[in-house]
Amino acid sequence: MSCSEIRAILPAYVEDKASLDVRRHLPECPGCTEELARYRGLVAGLEELGATPLEAPPGLAMALAELPFHGRPLEKIKTHVARNRP
Repeated sequence: MSCSEIRAILPAYVEDKASLDVRRHLPECPGCTEELARYRGLVAGLEELGATPLEAPPGLAMALAELPFHGRPLEKIKTHVARNRP
């Protein structure tokens, strides 16, 4: 397998669902091993964030409320669906 093919399925490797080809490739390829380490770091960071409640910064609600309103998107979606329904 090529490095690009291996890197595309590294998430499966982290979840112990990778093929034997991946397991054979990693010890021989420093680039893919480094990519795997970065991916594992990302997963660990995301898991840590998920465990920590985040609060919106002060003023976010007001800033969102001040954004311009562009019509009625829900109505446009309903009209589009009604027109294009088979």
